[in-house]
Amino acid sequence: MGSRVGIAICLILGFSGCSSLDFYSQAFGGQWRILRDRVPIEDVLQALDQTEETKSKLRLVQEIRIFADQSIGMSVGEKYTSYVELQRPYVVWNVFAAERRSVQGEHWCYPIVGCAPYRGYFDGDDARRFAASLEADGFETYVAGVPAYSTLGWFDDPVLSTFLDWPEADLAGLLFHELAHGVVWVDGDVAFNESFASAVSEIAVAEYFSSGGRKRDYQQWIERRAAWRILKARLLDLKASLQTVFQETSPAETKSSLYQAFRDQYERDKSLFNTERFDRLVLTELNNAYLVSLGAYEDWVPAFRCLYAAQGAWLEFFAAVNHIAELDEAQRVEALRACELIPE
Repeated sequence: MGSRVGIAICLILGFSGCSSLDFYSQAFGGQWRILRDRVPIEDVLQALDQTEETKSKLRLVQEIRIFADQSIGMSVGEKYTSYVELQRPYVVWNVFAAERRSVQGEHWCYPIVGCAPYRGYFDGDDARRFAASLEADGFETYVAGVPAYSTLGWFDDPVLSTFLDWPEADLAGLLFHELAHGVVWVDGDVAFNESFASAVSEIAVAEYFSSGGRKRDYQQWIERRAAWRILKARLLDLKASLQTVFQETSPAETKSSLYQAFRDQYERDKSLFNTERFDRLVLTELNNAYLVSLGAYEDWVPAFRCLYAAQGAWLEFFAAVNHIAELDEAQRVEALRACELIPE
């Protein structure tokens, strides 16, 4: 089992430093502790020392699993049947880095598993120390706390305390998203995998919350996602502008003015977001390294949504997606572009 844990950890943490004994040790230890500390949800529900709020959310998880299995046709197996109480705000921290005149970002490459634009740590202090070492070498860095991840079927993933207190629709969206990775997965095609999972999540959350007393939760979820998509589109525009600027001879002043113009525009348009949750990011943390962390990973969501509408049922949709997944990359892109032409 040890070798299996090690391979999975390389995948989980973005292939981050598994060639390094120290890194491998902390990664192995972090994942092993999560596996060791799993408690069956049924036991947690019977525990006298557990809060009613936690129990209520875990019952919701059980309902979502049943819905995913019986109404959608996902093979849920034993995923999310256990719970781990983590005494920290995130399960892992990812470190991104970029040169002061680049938004391409640093990549760390390792044998067999390839390259990724970040390194992941189960300990926040380890992540911050690594970031500090990069900053000492002249890089801009961004340390991103990650509340959840999927082992992509290597293990039966538990529910983690780091995301259990999310709003109900967000929690459901996360679970549907991660379960979708077990339905279709294309090695090496992040945009395809994440777009598919995001589309499944959006459609499934809409179906799950379409009746009963949870419509308000769903509407708030829609509003939060809409606000983030507006901001993300603007951030990607900023990234593209900086990419152009960094090709110039002396871009420092232009770089500074672009960042300041972005912050000024954000302040003027706060009513669009109806939230202050982006303030810290935009006003204090935004830099080249953060922009590296943004990927166009949902580009194909409209295509998958249209394909679902055309198929009219989950199992037919999954079969169509699996067919596309078997194509080579160029053919997949062509097929997804054709899907975008289907009226939703």
